[in-house]
Amino acid sequence: VFKNLFDVAEVANFTDAEMLAYEESLKVYRDLINVVDTAKSKGRKKGLEEGLARGLAKGLAKGLAEGLAKGRVEGRTEGLEKGRAEGELAGEARTKQKIVQAMKKEGVSIDIIAKITGLSEFEIKKI
Repeated sequence: VFKNLFDVAEVANFTDAEMLAYEESLKVYRDLINVVDTAKSKGRKKGLEEGLARGLAKGLAKGLAEGLAKGRVEGRTEGLEKGRAEGELAGEARTKQKIVQAMKKEGVSIDIIAKITGLSEFEIKKI
């Protein structure tokens, strides 16, 4: 407190030339402080932007790789399930065709073949 008081008292005793020099040095000092503060602020902002860009790129690359891997596994699983289902249907259809052919060969009536296989008379006649 006393140091500040002495500083103020000392400034009050300045001559006009000393007062101009003092004010000019204060202006230069404050300008330098502002330049340094602005540079720090811009540096932080640029650093944050660069860090965010790097982090985002790294995160996107990792997410994309993990997403692709997961998508491949899910796609394969789905494809296998679909393939099995289609294969079962095709196998069932071939089996019914063989049964119909065998029954026709044995002289079984179309009505009975339709009841046993669940096929229509039209489908049975086509086989």
